[in-house]
Amino acid sequence: MNREQLDRSSYSLAKEFLLRLDVEEITSELIEKYLHLSRLTPRPQTIASIYERILESAQNANMKAGVIGSSIGGVEKLSQVLFDFAPSRVLEHYSFWESILDDIEAQLKPRGRIRRTSRSLWPKYCQTQQFPVRILHGLRARAKLQEAKPRPWVGSHRSARSASPPPAASASASAAAV
Repeated sequence: MNREQLDRSSYSLAKEFLLRLDVEEITSELIEKYLHLSRLTPRPQTIASIYERILESAQNANMKAGVIGSSIGGVEKLSQVLFDFAPSRVLEHYSFWESILDDIEAQLKPRGRIRRTSRSLWPKYCQTQQFPVRILHGLRARAKLQEAKPRPWVGSHRSARSASPPPAASASASAAAV
């Protein structure tokens, strides 16, 4: 049995197992949806949409979706606090996760109690946004830098190893070899 056949067999067994659990919410369609998730949701086209997607994913861990998204009417509402998910503006405005949580409480008025202990969901969720915002800000800055500087070697079919050294380097290499 080759690898592809083994994968298909494993998938079939897992799917059968899930369907035999006889849980009303687990359907063949749901399983197929998760298998082909990338086809259902369009790829993010902007840095802001990537940031929003990261925040949506972060709320899906454990029971955060019920606490985070449900209490404010969906993650998309965070755009009001997070400058339409613009990482550079978020980075300029917020130095600490507590500031984000303060603004979420003041502007979005989440339902339910907001606990601020280190193990509570809202603080953890607000801390989650800090790392991706720095990365995405860096990606945008890098992209702008690359747009400004032409790179003549992009698209070249020669690799760096196969490229011959500049004439001065090869002359000195020859002299050193003698």
